[in-house]
Amino acid sequence: MRIYDEAHALAKAIKESSEYKRMVQTQKRVMENPKDWEMVTDYMKKQMEVQTLQMMGQEPSQKQVESFNQMTGALMAIPAIAEYFQAQYAFSQIYQDVMKIITEGMDLGL
Repeated sequence: MRIYDEAHALAKAIKESSEYKRMVQTQKRVMENPKDWEMVTDYMKKQMEVQTLQMMGQEPSQKQVESFNQMTGALMAIPAIAEYFQAQYAFSQIYQDVMKIITEGMDLGL
């Protein structure tokens, strides 16, 4: 089917993008240091917890916010991790833009 061919072509184009390649490259660099990668995964878990609370209409506690902000500052002080997060953000922008284009193109009202 043509639609699946187009989807595969889009996936290939995304994987060939400089944003995707940079994200993968910086992730590999961080993963080379198990302690750094553990800190990144812990951070992402905390980030998910905060986002989940917010989606449920709850505000995170002051302690959670302070802990999260301290963790953010500490991680961003590590150049390899900061570069990974920047690359991840740049890729997520591309991904969100593509999803928006698809959604708007189907006129689903989302």
